[in-house]
Amino acid sequence: MNSEIEKLGKERAEANGSLGDLNCRKSKWEESLGMAKAMEVDRQRKWEEIRDEAGLLIGKLEREIGNHDADVDVLSMLRGELRAGEKDWNHQKLYKVENVYNDSTAQLQKERD
Repeated sequence: MNSEIEKLGKERAEANGSLGDLNCRKSKWEESLGMAKAMEVDRQRKWEEIRDEAGLLIGKLEREIGNHDADVDVLSMLRGELRAGEKDWNHQKLYKVENVYNDSTAQLQKERD
């Protein structure tokens, strides 16, 4: 009877040790999961900052192009959206913007002279 009690006591001690190991692993996994979630939230926040900054830059670019009276829809151009069956992102529109800029620069130089 005593040997059976001792045997059960040893099994209980081993089971408790295994349970302790499992709890330790569980804690480490929960910690890793928490860190992964925090990293994901941080990554999402950075993407939101990038999108916000890109929006500001696109707005600034549109204002600059608008200052030169160019007929360009920058957002459509950057997104490559279709308009009138053609892609807006083509060299003709960029060339047109460049020409407007160059023409206005040349005109300013003539006025100065």
